Amino acid sequence: MKMSMFHKIILGLVLLLTFVGPMGVLGCNTKANAADSEGAPKAAEPAPAKVTKGPTASVQDGVVVFYFHGERRCRTCLGIQAGIEKTVAEKFGAEQGAGVLEYKEINIEDEANKSHVDRYKLASSTMIVSSVKAGKELKWTQGDDVWLHAHDEAKLTAYVETQIRAGLKAAGK
Repeated sequence: MKMSMFHKIILGLVLLLTFVGPMGVLGCNTKANAADSEGAPKAAEPAPAKVTKGPTASVQDGVVVFYFHGERRCRTCLGIQAGIEKTVAEKFGAEQGAGVLEYKEINIEDEANKSHVDRYKLASSTMIVSSVKAGKELKWTQGDDVWLHAHDEAKLTAYVETQIRAGLKAAGK
């Protein structure tokens, strides 16, 4: 079943309220995160992955994996990002090294990234896998299910890997 954009936005809001609501939106701050308080578990540190920032990608033939986020992020958002970065580093290091896969972290609140917000109709944090051929985007998929697997590292890793492999296949890699 294919979801309409309206249904995706509603699902995103429901998931956001489910995970962030109990903490309060103002409690989601990378500078002063509740997870950093004494005795609270901290978000997993991302594995070393080659991360680029900014609106442009350098991949000509392959995949660009975007993780879009806002300025203020909760522990769940940071955990999703860490899971994506770890998956890219552990499962796609060779593809990154060969220049057929690029991982980009993008702040959707930065004016320089407005074109991405408009292109992908972004309303909240999400992963986008963009298949590129000859420097042109062939297709892209929105990986909203990262939220469904946010608290299960194995499922998050499997989901991210599946999305990236599908993107690579679409790009002929």
